[in-house]
Parts: sequence; structure tokens; C-alpha cells
Amino acid sequence: MDLFQFPVLYVDDEPQNLVTFRYALEGRFNVMTAASGSEALATLEREQVAVLLCDQRMPGMEGAEVCSRARAIRPEAVRIIVTAYADLQAAIDAINHGQVMRYLTKPWRNDELEVLLRTSIELVHLRQVLRDMQTRLMRGGQSAAIDSVHDEIARQLQDPVAMLDINADQLRDLLDASVMSWDDPKRARVLVEEARRAQGETRIPLARLSAILDRLRSHQRLDPREPPPSTDVTRAIQSMLPYLGQLVGEASRLKVVLDAAPIAQIHTADLAQVVANLVSNAARASLAVPEVDDTVVVAVGETAHDAVISVKDSGRGVATEQLERIFDPHFTTWDGSGLGLAVSRSLVRDAGGSIKVESQPGDGTRFVISVPRLTTMG
Repeated sequence: MDLFQFPVLYVDDEPQNLVTFRYALEGRFNVMTAASGSEALATLEREQVAVLLCDQRMPGMEGAEVCSRARAIRPEAVRIIVTAYADLQAAIDAINHGQVMRYLTKPWRNDELEVLLRTSIELVHLRQVLRDMQTRLMRGGQSAAIDSVHDEIARQLQDPVAMLDINADQLRDLLDASVMSWDDPKRARVLVEEARRAQGETRIPLARLSAILDRLRSHQRLDPREPPPSTDVTRAIQSMLPYLGQLVGEASRLKVVLDAAPIAQIHTADLAQVVANLVSNAARASLAVPEVDDTVVVAVGETAHDAVISVKDSGRGVATEQLERIFDPHFTTWDGSGLGLAVSRSLVRDAGGSIKVESQPGDGTRFVISVPRLTTMG
């Protein structure tokens, strides 16, 4: 992988820091710099930036705000806040609100900076590879071609999975070591526990990726036909709340209504992927109508035979002619691959369930997932 194909943008209002950053990475990364938030946003509009590092304390526009705006311009870019220990809470708040994925403390070590950038670029590359592979798989092909795609996915996933695992451990160790250097140990320990919880949640997708990797290496099906395990739908949704909150962001509200606690016959990871995709779409639809209450509602219920999960937005709704094509691969009403809903429907169908859409122009859109329950009401 050519690292120079993935530009890195560093934003800082202090000229000496920009020079130091360039010098530290000279010859190894494609580095761009900006001296203000407005200059950075203009660069993001022009360039396909892969990694954005932004100093938190800057006049006019702080780093968290720059990252928040950058999220709309380059959603695929990894966003990193550069902060001193005194501003650590601001960095953690930015992470929790989905504006940034990591933070880097000042003064940084050059070896730590290089590992962080390589890991971030690997993640961006991984996303691109998965998107390309997903497109090829959706289009279908002969068995030999599919085996070739499987081999390519396995090769591409192996290093990023290992790096993400190491990166998660480094985050934990860094925060543990910083406890003794703070003036307020009690507050520091609270922050460390929060970081540990967030770090622990990364093990779920890592385990999922590792399982996929094992299946690909042995050329097994990605969707084996054995009966899926049971999933406590309510607990699964509750465990996802921090992540769903990040998907919705600060500009929208997330409302969760739990009217039942069904046990559904679906893989937990599959259910999480479907719900996350629907919530992400709902958040974008709600934000497109700023004059209304931009609330995304996730509801859990049940019928005599099915667990029912619905996701509703407060957007403009979907035209009737578009509703007929909304689950078609590559059909989209905004920028994107158009594969999210097609994949979601496939995952739900593999579990023996169904997914439907209800929409009226001007009244938002509601997706309803029905999946067989493990037991029926007596």
C-alpha cells in the first residue's frame, strides 16, 4: 500500500508546530498543513484527505468544531484531536459525540505519531477495500471469482485487524499511565474507566472481523445456513446506545422506546449492523429538514411470532416511485454506495425475517424489521 495515496492534513495555529509536524514525517507521508479551521475546511473541499489531525485550542474555531464540520465534508476521513492533558475532557467529549475517532496528546512522540497515522490510513484503506469487495460480491460471479475475492478480503483484513487490536491496548495503557500525572486522580480514574468501557466495545467488531477472516481462509460461506443463535433484542439495542448516539451526533436526538423484550433468532452482530445502518440513514434524513424536530426513534416490540424493531426519522419522506427501488443494490438518494439497505435486507432475510418501509412525503420514513422469536406468546 502506497501511503502517499492517503493525504494527511494537520491543522494548528502555531507555525512552529506545523514545521515540526512536517519535519517529523518528511518522506514517509503525504503531509498537508493548515493554520486555521477555515483554511482546513477549504482544503478538505479540494483534496481527498484520508486523515485529519486538528489542534484543539485554536482561535476562532476549536479543533472539535473543525472535526465536526469535516465530518460532513469528508465522512470517510479519520479525524484526530491533538490536545494537551488540560484539554483531555474536550477530546473525550468529541470522541463520544462522534466527531473524532482518536486523540493525540502534546507533546507527541514521533514513533507514536507514525504508528497512529499508519493505523488510521490502514483503516481508511480497509473501508475502501470492503466497499469495493462488497460491490463485487453483490454483483455476483462464478465460484472461482468469488474464491478470489475471498482471498483478497482475507489478505486485506489480516493486518488491519491486528493493528486495531494493538491500538486498542495502547489506548488503555496510555490512559492508565496518565492517571498518576494528573492533579485530580479521582477525576482521572473516572476518565480512564470511561476509556476502558469504550475500548472494550471495540472487541465486538474485532471478534466479528476475526470470525469473518477465519471463514474466508477456509473458503466457508459468509452466511452459513445453520439456525442463527438467539439474541436478546432489548439488551442488544441498549449495548449499542453509545455507538448509535455517535451516529446521530449532536445535531439530532435519539429516542429509544422499549415496549417488549423479545428473544430473536438472529446473530447479534447482524442485528447490530442492520440497526446501525438504519439509524445512520435516519439521522441524515432528519438533518436534511432543519426546521423540524430532528429526532430518530428506535422502538422494540413483539407480536405472537416475531420480534419487531422499527427506526423512524423526521425527514422529508421518500417518494412513492423511490420506495419501490429503495432496497435495490446501488440505488441511493444521496452520495454513497447504495448497498446499505440491500445488505440489511439480505441479513434479515437470512434470519428468516423481513424488512419493510413506510413513508409519506413530509412525514418522515419508518423501517420495520420483523424477525422470528425464539418463543411465542402463550
